[in-house]
Amino acid sequence: MYFENKDDMLKKLYLDTKQKMGAKMFADTDGMDIKASLAKVIRNYIDYIRENKEAFLFLQQFTNSPYMSELDDQEANNYFTPMYQLVKRGRQEGVFKNVDDDVLFAYIEPPITEAAKRYFRGEFEFTDVRIKSLIELAWSAIKK
Repeated sequence: MYFENKDDMLKKLYLDTKQKMGAKMFADTDGMDIKASLAKVIRNYIDYIRENKEAFLFLQQFTNSPYMSELDDQEANNYFTPMYQLVKRGRQEGVFKNVDDDVLFAYIEPPITEAAKRYFRGEFEFTDVRIKSLIELAWSAIKK
């Protein structure tokens, strides 16, 4: 892979890392009902976080950097098309609240991300009970 400069390298590394995370998150979710799919995505995301500390922390750093504003939103979000499709399907089936995608995502991803940051500081464990709680809280926040 060729990089024009350091900025180009960081952007390409971000997109590559995000693609790998997306592939892990949406693995084995085909054919499931809406709730089971959401639960699987959340569990897969937590597994990715625990197995890829450096990648997760890099994504967090990049997302909060000025580089993020230089990326094409479409390019950055391509890897999460399955999540957008899940939300669309949830709305079509009358399962999810009819609000903007970004609002729905605000009730799914940030609590997991915050728990992950605490996990890496040794302040939180992803026990089965806590993972189930994260799933149920996300579900109750976005379902009708």
